[in-house]
Amino acid sequence: MLSKNQLGFFYMFISVCAFSLMDVLVKWSDEYPVGEVLFFRGFFGIIPLLFLIPKNRYFDFYKTREKDRYKHSPSAKSYENKTAKKLVSLMEEFEAISENDHPYFMEKYPCTLTIEEIESIWSYIDEADDWSIFESKLEDIRFMAEAYKGESNA
Repeated sequence: MLSKNQLGFFYMFISVCAFSLMDVLVKWSDEYPVGEVLFFRGFFGIIPLLFLIPKNRYFDFYKTREKDRYKHSPSAKSYENKTAKKLVSLMEEFEAISENDHPYFMEKYPCTLTIEEIESIWSYIDEADDWSIFESKLEDIRFMAEAYKGESNA
């Protein structure tokens, strides 16, 4: 039986060989358009994945089982001591805040406060003696704080 590292190397080697062979075939024949080559690369690249994904995970492959997620992490052994088990049991009674509860999480970009933003705000204040852009930024920060506190005005 191969170890996970050996199996990973084997899959990587097979994929490199397959793509190299496909590359050679495409370069030998000039009559294939680029779009067709890209389509078939993607299409035939998906077929091996169907054999690699366990059948019981086809439809929930990206869903995580949050409660037991720590058991499958690389640091799972560190959760086996008494202190960690007590911490996990304390955390199980809390429910995660849904990201969709607050309108802030529906916005296209998050509220940031980079040094460039601060400098542009202060240069605008210095030039125009207008504090409205500063007040607007403070309002954005308050809106974000409401979202992370779990408060909603919507």
